[in-house]
Amino acid sequence: MSLVDSWAASELDKGVYYSISKMSDHLKQYEKIAWSKDEYSGYRSDYYIILLNNAYLSGKWVASIFYTEKVNKQNKIDGNSRSFIELSVKMFIYGLTDRQDKQIETYEKNENFFQDLYVKGKKNPEKYYWESMDALRILDPAISIYFDRRTS
Repeated sequence: MSLVDSWAASELDKGVYYSISKMSDHLKQYEKIAWSKDEYSGYRSDYYIILLNNAYLSGKWVASIFYTEKVNKQNKIDGNSRSFIELSVKMFIYGLTDRQDKQIETYEKNENFFQDLYVKGKKNPEKYYWESMDALRILDPAISIYFDRRTS
């Protein structure tokens, strides 16, 4: 499994991206193994992250959102914290497509999660590191938009 993870990361690092169907085909065996036993459940989220990274880096925004939703759902099933990954990808895409209204809406809908993350992160920073990094990707554009609106 780690060989496939390394291959996928290497391809993306080289700027080699695949169509959605081609990448899915490349990962068929990985997918089959990840869902074959409960002990491999950690690879399920990784499977979606590989597909997400390929779609995201190749500018396939709809597919990127689809896969972030899959990652988020799988993380909830597995009990992993990374609930902001979906929102951070959406915020980035909304920014690229000049949808400030959607960025603010996304931030405001999730304000309570930031406070909760602050409390959890303060107690256990290692456990909530990645979730906090994802949260920064939401806070940054929201703060910038609020600032721009105040100064214009």
